[in-house]
Amino acid sequence: MSRDHKKTVNAVAFQGLPSFFQCLVYEAATRRYGYSNYAVAGTELARHTFSYMDNGEKPGTEVEVRYEKLEQSIQRRNALAVLKWYKREFPRCLALIPYRRRRKFVEGVFFAWEEGIMD
Repeated sequence: MSRDHKKTVNAVAFQGLPSFFQCLVYEAATRRYGYSNYAVAGTELARHTFSYMDNGEKPGTEVEVRYEKLEQSIQRRNALAVLKWYKREFPRCLALIPYRRRRKFVEGVFFAWEEGIMD
């Protein structure tokens, strides 16, 4: 992959790091409140995923196409594809999740989908 292509791909990814997500990851890592884990962080990030990607474009645009790829991976319950999607689209967020806890994160994403709370 050329460097120019890599810059283009990274330019469309969400580069932010929501404070609510940082707090949830911290709570999961420290286990301060007992009920929080990486699945909670996955659920909450999944719940807000589309709103962070949406930049006011018309329906059927690239943002929706990219989001539909996530939806397809979730419907197939393909955990690896979901992780790859978040690594590509929300790299700073996924970087906070330890490798050994990423399965829990994906369980949270699946839960958000099953409960119908993903926007």
